[in-house]
Order: sequence, then structure tokens, then C-alpha cells
Amino acid sequence: KSDGIALAVHNMATELEKQGFKKAVIFMDQNPTHKNLMHYNLALLPSLDIQINIQYLPPYSPKLNPVEYLIHLVRQQKLHHAPHQRKLDLIEQELTQWLNVKQPFDAQSVHNIVSHILKMAS
Repeated sequence: KSDGIALAVHNMATELEKQGFKKAVIFMDQNPTHKNLMHYNLALLPSLDIQINIQYLPPYSPKLNPVEYLIHLVRQQKLHHAPHQRKLDLIEQELTQWLNVKQPFDAQSVHNIVSHILKMAS
């Protein structure tokens, strides 16, 4: 729901503000509900000192979606040579352990991915 998305965005902005950030860019899909009702619902929440810039992704744009980079990494490093007969619950357990131990992207990698996305989007 858009009110849930607005609350999640507000909570994320509150946390970023606590960490000392002054600006944040949030990427969202083109869902009309997200675009219209989310802005309305955000306006109803307490104001923050952090500047939020919401960027909308073009329709079906996996190369502009940061989570797609993580999905590619998981496929490449964990699933590519995995036996096809493995049970889903075992795969889920292994991926959860792997993600809990390994930080898939360091801060520089995240910066590079976001910079790449911004260049493609403009």
C-alpha cells in the first residue's frame, strides 16, 4: 500500500537523518499509486530536515534497479554451478547464511553501481 511505502520511506529518511545525512535519493518504480498517493501520504508525516529526492525508474528497467545487481551476483557466485536437484529450502538456507557472512557490496561498489545507474537514467 502507498501509505506503507510512505511510512517506510519516512522511516528510512529518519534513520539516515540520525546518521548525519542531509540528502537522500530514493529510486522507485513507475507505479502510479507510488507516485501519487505516496507523495500525499509523505506530506502527512512529520517533517524532517533531510532532503529527499525521489527518482522514478523507466518502465521495465532491470539495469536501473540496484537489486538486479545483487541478483546477478547471487546467481554468479552461488547458483551457477549448483546441482539442479537441490531443494528450495536448502538453497534458501545457504543463501541466507552466505548473505549473513558476506557483505555482497562494499561502500565503493554501491557508489559505483548507483553512479552507473544515474548515468544510464539521464
